[in-house]
Amino acid sequence: MNSLYLLVIFIILSSSSCSGSFSNFVDNESNKPLDQLHKKLINFQENENISVVFPNNEEYLTDRLVWNQGIKQSSPICIIYCKNSDEVSKSVKFINQIETYNFNITVRSFSHDYEGYSVGTGTIVIDVSNIKGFKLEKKPSSVTIATFNVGYQAFEAYYLLSKEGYYFVGGSGANVGISGLTLGGGYGFLSRRFGMTSDSVVGAEMVLANSSIITVNETYNSDILYALKGGGNGNFGIITSISYIVHKIENNNKVCMYNAKWDDINSKEDYKNIIDVWQNWSPYVNSNLTSQMNLYNNTISSVGLFIGSCTELSTIVEPFLSNTTLVPTSSYQTYTFIDSVANLAGCGDPTNCLKSLTQRPMASPHSSSWKGKSAYTYHNQSISDEGLDIIYYFMNPNYRKCCGSNFGGIIMDAYGGKINEYPSNSSVFAHRNMGFHLQFLLYWDYHNISQSLVAKNWVSTFYNTLKPYLVPDAAYRNYIDNDLPNWQYQYYGNNYDFLQKMKLYLDPTNRFYFSQSVQLPSSIEE
Repeated sequence: MNSLYLLVIFIILSSSSCSGSFSNFVDNESNKPLDQLHKKLINFQENENISVVFPNNEEYLTDRLVWNQGIKQSSPICIIYCKNSDEVSKSVKFINQIETYNFNITVRSFSHDYEGYSVGTGTIVIDVSNIKGFKLEKKPSSVTIATFNVGYQAFEAYYLLSKEGYYFVGGSGANVGISGLTLGGGYGFLSRRFGMTSDSVVGAEMVLANSSIITVNETYNSDILYALKGGGNGNFGIITSISYIVHKIENNNKVCMYNAKWDDINSKEDYKNIIDVWQNWSPYVNSNLTSQMNLYNNTISSVGLFIGSCTELSTIVEPFLSNTTLVPTSSYQTYTFIDSVANLAGCGDPTNCLKSLTQRPMASPHSSSWKGKSAYTYHNQSISDEGLDIIYYFMNPNYRKCCGSNFGGIIMDAYGGKINEYPSNSSVFAHRNMGFHLQFLLYWDYHNISQSLVAKNWVSTFYNTLKPYLVPDAAYRNYIDNDLPNWQYQYYGNNYDFLQKMKLYLDPTNRFYFSQSVQLPSSIEE
């Protein structure tokens, strides 16, 4: 047996937080338990013809990486790459059969989890990024359903649908996996028109902890479907396909986008005014428009996508731009829908976006490091003048003093519209009465540890100082944050008790576990 494999496994398990004790894996007298484990994994790989990456494989060091290299990278026991739901089922069944080790399972698609929870030290990772397949069904009721297997990234889904003349409510990140996006809620530039991504979900296929494969929809297992819509990320099982209501592209496949930018803002009052005008406009305008504001350095920009003509959009945006004390550079442009998605994703055009989908997390020099935090404002309740003072302070003098040229700031996403029209009991997505979402972000050089500490401190201090002016105890699950003291209710609100009941029903042995997975009811301290 390869001695390197034994050494790596020994290190992994000795530092593991998985539920089995270390004595279950190896004793001081021999390596027989590890030897037996290795043989079982090899036999499984060969008998089932399923790809498994082990710590002694050359590709292991890169395959285990997640996009955010600013966190400690995990060391799983192995990574199992499945191509269909049957392979997922066989993998879960095999893991259940090696009971001596009591391994937890983490589920990974495309590694965008901010805290890297999709890859855990001492866990077995089941990777679903190779599960492909897509079909479009036009129902007699005039509703069209698109079913995607979960091995697609957001831009792939957009592209496949656009060729049929449809779109779905996805995010703006081209290479984000559709399953992670959807199961945590899912926000994008169509959300004020159609709701969150999860609001369009009408069905799914999933593999449970007992290895059974089930179908969930509005008729069968509807309570499970309800839990998956905003609470499904790796908590109860492994989702292998998702069915969405999709929408026909109107206006001859055309949309309009506006862009506005205010550079080199030197006045505190001007800076605050631009934010204030946007926050009192964007959540309340025509729901065919979804807009965003970005604060970075002493620059502010805003972008929006409108389902309709540029002539109509200009009349909607004019009250915003004309009421700021500084005149921005601004433009309106008509796009095909797929071209607008490529533009918002930052890859320029569909061809470049498709090429970018082959990228995977890599060690330096291709690494990214960041820290993010999430917050909300209430609908009809703006950030006060004192809160805007805090934003100006951290985004200007304090920002430049602490963080140099590092990219960072706040991304503000307008809510309202259809997002807020869905009743609170339509899914476990908890944030229905919000004005807009704020994402605090700062990137730093992967190699610079001192810069890492400064960056994290800036994000946390900014967030904590502004928090009294925002919604208390509310955070977006897809921007997961291991610093949150009350994450159960910040992500899920009053729905968390229901999610715990579903956890007990679907995964009573807590096979699917990570630091912020839904806990079994007995895990809550009295």
